[in-house]
Amino acid sequence: MAKQQEKSEKPTHKVVKEFRDIADFNMVHEVGDDVSHFDADRLAKLVTNGHVEEVKEVEKPKTPIKPATPAKPATPASAPKTGGTGENSGETGGSGNPEDQV
Repeated sequence: MAKQQEKSEKPTHKVVKEFRDIADFNMVHEVGDDVSHFDADRLAKLVTNGHVEEVKEVEKPKTPIKPATPAKPATPASAPKTGGTGENSGETGGSGNPEDQV
């Protein structure tokens, strides 16, 4: 039986292809299992056979912060404006007819 290393905090080797344990054939090591506790020789053989891969620390890509997009107007630009001071707004003091104005 192979000597096993103490389990480390972060996994160094994970199963990528299911296999049975060398000492206990009833035990199946499934994809994603941490086998970092196996001795170095056993890990090397499993890596060579394609059953285990070394876990590499993945650096998170530095994504640039996107500028905030301006808020869209509540009404479309083609909507009629209300409350203006034109002839038809009712603020001229008359009917809008030039003959009615003095």
